[in-house]
Amino acid sequence: MAAPAIDPREVLMRTPLVPTVLALLLAGSSPAAGEEAIRCGAVLTRDTVLRQDLTCPRDGLTIARDGVTLDLGGRTLRGHGLGAWTWPQPQLSSVGIRVTAANVVIRNGRVENFGTAVFLDRAQGTRIESVQADESFYGIYLREAQRTVVTRSTVRENVYGLHIAQSHANLVEENTISRSYYRSPGGYGIFMAQSTRNVIRRNQVLDNANQGFWLVECRENQIYHNTIAGNSPNVSDDTGAGLWHSPELRQGNFWDDYRGTDADGDGIGDTPYRISGQGEDPYPLIRRDAWRQ
Repeated sequence: MAAPAIDPREVLMRTPLVPTVLALLLAGSSPAAGEEAIRCGAVLTRDTVLRQDLTCPRDGLTIARDGVTLDLGGRTLRGHGLGAWTWPQPQLSSVGIRVTAANVVIRNGRVENFGTAVFLDRAQGTRIESVQADESFYGIYLREAQRTVVTRSTVRENVYGLHIAQSHANLVEENTISRSYYRSPGGYGIFMAQSTRNVIRRNQVLDNANQGFWLVECRENQIYHNTIAGNSPNVSDDTGAGLWHSPELRQGNFWDDYRGTDADGDGIGDTPYRISGQGEDPYPLIRRDAWRQ
């Protein structure tokens, strides 16, 4: 039986992200008189703008209070290395940004060279926007997270790019997830396990050493309008993750290894794209990024 269609509006959580004039004026400046500088290991309990780059020997910042916004201010939060490989356990010897609260916003900056760059630990309603998560074991890690929005972000040159475990009703859109590399194991762009009702759309999943998408024991997810190219292989789904297309639009994803034809020139392949393991994309897109045209 085909998995039910999913309305992306069910998981779309749009929090206005308009900075104040004061934040715009102060971004990139030194802390004002009387304002405490943020230090590595800080636990944030109020809205915060990072005023300077930070290099941390262990953890970076933790957000443990609901409703906090962390604006990285275009700055870089940098760790001291990936640490020892702990697979199959998470690599949490150092975490750039850890979130354990609800309705948190993280935006506008770079997090790199940690065990895990951004870690959502049972968090709900998080929004990650315009964040670059690089050169860590895990770029962005969702563990038992719900109603997350990850948008307009870059996840690059990690062992695991975007890792979604036992997490439900999240939205991942308009990101670039690329160049994950193999380190016994690893090399996956998007790895998703035991997760349901997620919508993944309009992303670039490119040039990862192993699977672009690797899905394990997942159900009722909807994955469409993604460009999936240069991965080895592009996809593996062991249980049938749900829908690899939008039933309303009758459009799926662009796969660079699709070998079908488009005899009627409608931009949709005449035969389905077969998913390694289980499932298929019945409406593979012929043109890269066709949904933008």
